[in-house]
Amino acid sequence: MSCDLTGHRKDHILNRHKFGAGKPGKTEFPAHWSDADILRHVSDVATDPKSTWGSESGIRLMRLAFETASRYG
Repeated sequence: MSCDLTGHRKDHILNRHKFGAGKPGKTEFPAHWSDADILRHVSDVATDPKSTWGSESGIRLMRLAFETASRYG
């Protein structure tokens, strides 16, 4: 399974969820994660066969919940 994290997908992830983005209602990645770290972790979760997908308002999505930041480096 592959995961396209280029163009608008990459921009969405980094501009809305990177530490310091300050978007209301959005969860941010840990401050010490680089752009490459964020995209690698997102790709790992998105391509994990145990991950759960759903839809909301007709949009296919995956909700991610990190137990603790330390678990992911």
